Formats: sequence, structure tokens, C-alpha cells
Amino acid sequence: MTEIYEIVDATNDEIYYPMGFFLKEANAIKALKDLIKHNTDNPITEYADEYEKIEIRNHFGNELFPNTKVVYTLERVAKWDEESEELKWSIINDI
Repeated sequence: MTEIYEIVDATNDEIYYPMGFFLKEANAIKALKDLIKHNTDNPITEYADEYEKIEIRNHFGNELFPNTKVVYTLERVAKWDEESEELKWSIINDI
């Protein structure tokens, strides 16, 4: 059985936007957290306005019976920072 972990922009249910593929769940989570750490002033998803949702999905099974399960979800919102007078992104859900 083959397993692949995919980081997906899940902000909009009508748009499928993959952001990366990994062979290990830990590597996918680390890559996402590194991306978040370096992007507090900007969204990391393609279609974010003031909210973004990123999922890590585990694709497993075989060609005849593929399965997908969400193993990690991260949500962020942009809030106006009076001091810097810029939008700052902060995590509201990290599970």
C-alpha cells in the first residue's frame, strides 16, 4: 500500500489547489509550519483574502480502492495591526 501526504489549499471548497506532496506526514507538517513561520505578513494560499485553510491529506490504498483522510488542518486569519499598519496573519486553528 502506497501513502502520499499532500498539502492542499482548502480555503475554497470549489477550488482544488495542491501546494506540495510528501512521503512522510512529519515532513509535510514541518514544511507547512516553516512556510507559516516565514509568512506572517502574507497569505500562503493562492485564493486567501482574510481567511485561509490548509489541510494535509493522506492518500492511501491502491489504484482500485484509493482513500483520502485529512490528518492535519491549519486555519489563519488576517487582522489589522495598528502598530505596523499592516495586515498580520495569525493562526486560529491548528489541529
